[in-house]
Amino acid sequence: TKSDSRAYAVVNEGVITFYYDKQTDNRTGTVFSVPEAGHAEAWVGSTNETITKTVFDVSFYGYVPSSTAYWFCNFNALKTIEGFGNLNTESVTDMTRMFYNCNSLESLDLSTFNTTNVTFMSGMFEGCSALTSLNLSSFNTMKVADISSMFSGCESLTSLDVSKFSVDKVVNMKHMFSDCAQLTTIVCDDAWSCPDSKKMFDDCTKLKG
Repeated sequence: TKSDSRAYAVVNEGVITFYYDKQTDNRTGTVFSVPEAGHAEAWVGSTNETITKTVFDVSFYGYVPSSTAYWFCNFNALKTIEGFGNLNTESVTDMTRMFYNCNSLESLDLSTFNTTNVTFMSGMFEGCSALTSLNLSSFNTMKVADISSMFSGCESLTSLDVSKFSVDKVVNMKHMFSDCAQLTTIVCDDAWSCPDSKKMFDDCTKLKG
């Protein structure tokens, strides 16, 4: 039955693959449990210097985590992520530092993400210094309170479309775009206001308007 399935990640030869099934014993590599919530995931720290590729298996869509915070924190060698459509984020409330310091990633297409329940996105892409393409077209930020340092240190981004963002509930925008040295254009629909936006555009030397 589906209730017998478990969520787990397998690390093997530089690839981390996420599954939700009953086949743990048949997998080759190091197996880590995937908790429903919690920040310091078991695979973070022990593998982050060696992982070059992430795969979300089709089975993983049956798993519904409430947090993806820190999932790929400091994955310095990560270059490829496949199967984002198999990551069900409909119940996720916390994406804090999810891709923090993934400084080998050059592009991310998150157009399959459901963020309707997310409240924390602080540092989500902070330190992704090689990122040149970022698709956030599906992002619903109606409940988000903290987007501080969200894009800080994305020094290769030249443009960013956040036109789908709503900042009505946001109370912290500190350093949101700081150190985005190549950023020339930010697309957003409405004027943004926030109680705390200290150094929001710090060192964005090429930003116009």
